[in-house]
Amino acid sequence: MSRLSPLNQRRWRNFKSNRRAYWSLWIFSVIFGLSLFAEVIANDKPILVQYRGEYFTPITNFYPETAFGGDFKTEAVYSDPVVQCLIRSGGLEICFDTPEEVIAQISSGVFDPETPGFEKGWALWPLIPYSYDTSVERPGAAPLPPNAQNWLGTDDTKRDVLARVIYGFRLSIVFTIIVTTLSSLLGIFAGAVQGFFGG
Repeated sequence: MSRLSPLNQRRWRNFKSNRRAYWSLWIFSVIFGLSLFAEVIANDKPILVQYRGEYFTPITNFYPETAFGGDFKTEAVYSDPVVQCLIRSGGLEICFDTPEEVIAQISSGVFDPETPGFEKGWALWPLIPYSYDTSVERPGAAPLPPNAQNWLGTDDTKRDVLARVIYGFRLSIVFTIIVTTLSSLLGIFAGAVQGFFGG
């Protein structure tokens, strides 16, 4: 604050005296700051995966299903129970038959850790396990109401509304900042040219 001119210091004090505007600035700044990390908050890929002693970062890198013991060389679908089972079990072939059962046994601790080939792994998921274009698997006709799975419900094509709001907010604000900056620079340039040639 000491670097501001006396006039700007006075303007800042006047702004702070308006409590609604002051707290709105802070709330907006926090929400915008969080939206810059949208991929870490809302994503259909894990942030970090530990598989057979190695670490993978799916939100920033491409990994085929074969990297986790699967059959396909296309990108792993991390929401698929088979892929989740392969990660949790270290790539056991039984995951291709009864993945949900194996996951439940590992989670409850009744799975035999001495099983040949078993090596416990894990995946760290974002707070919202959906991206802006992820289709939600929920029974019922879209749009669906809010619940514990989708905090703001889904849209007419069963995409998570909260994830779309986070990504959309970031896009809108970044676009606004870019347009405002460019229009200001263009306006300053045009005004300077007019002032110079217009006397």
